[in-house]
Amino acid sequence: MDVREDRRPVMNDRAAEQRRVNPTFTPRSGPVHGAPFGSPAIDRRAGYERLVNAFAQRFGDPQPRVFRAPGRVNLIGEHTDYNDGFVLPMGIECAVWIAARPRPDRHVYLHALDFVQDDAFSLDVIQRSDRAPWSNYVRGWPGCWRRQDTG
Repeated sequence: MDVREDRRPVMNDRAAEQRRVNPTFTPRSGPVHGAPFGSPAIDRRAGYERLVNAFAQRFGDPQPRVFRAPGRVNLIGEHTDYNDGFVLPMGIECAVWIAARPRPDRHVYLHALDFVQDDAFSLDVIQRSDRAPWSNYVRGWPGCWRRQDTG
């Protein structure tokens, strides 16, 4: 999604159609360099191909394992689904895409297409990153696994 100088998003054809159907529709803002990767503006096939091509360029492997997790919202309440409350969770069109491959060492190398930024860390020393805060989500999983293994 492009952004005007006054920082208002420029609507694409799909957004214009949504505006016609629903006058209160406001397109999601995204990075200036293009539509967010999980945006409905990029369909699943194009998203898959973009991810695999970018992975092959950056890491030299044309066949990574690809994972996609749809976004989710709760229309009724928040944090009540595990407290016997009433919620209405549903998937949304935005998604998180990950391409990965095993490595022979204990290093993790990351690249975020949406942020056009790299990061790396060792599984032996997992520390929070202030330089690339998006990478902290990735760092959290092995950190939790390590704590569970050590008791």
